[in-house]
Amino acid sequence: MLACPTALLLVTLGASPAWAATGLNPLLPNAVSENGHDLYNLYLLISPFAIVVFILVESLLLTIIIRFRRKKLPANYRPPQWHSNMRLEIT
Repeated sequence: MLACPTALLLVTLGASPAWAATGLNPLLPNAVSENGHDLYNLYLLISPFAIVVFILVESLLLTIIIRFRRKKLPANYRPPQWHSNMRLEIT
């Protein structure tokens, strides 16, 4: 179970020079102009918020998937229907 994430991490860390050569590096290159420095600073400012949002969305998605699995529900269970609820659809 832990072998796949561990292998992926090792491949990712080992492939860093290859990423730089192909332009797939997630980090920005060294800035040489004033605009480049501004872009880099903006990247550093936005990245933590984007990572937090990503982790929040993924954790909520996994929570919903695990909590509402079909095998935990009765065989004839039908989820509540929200069709034609105008207030909900507009919201």
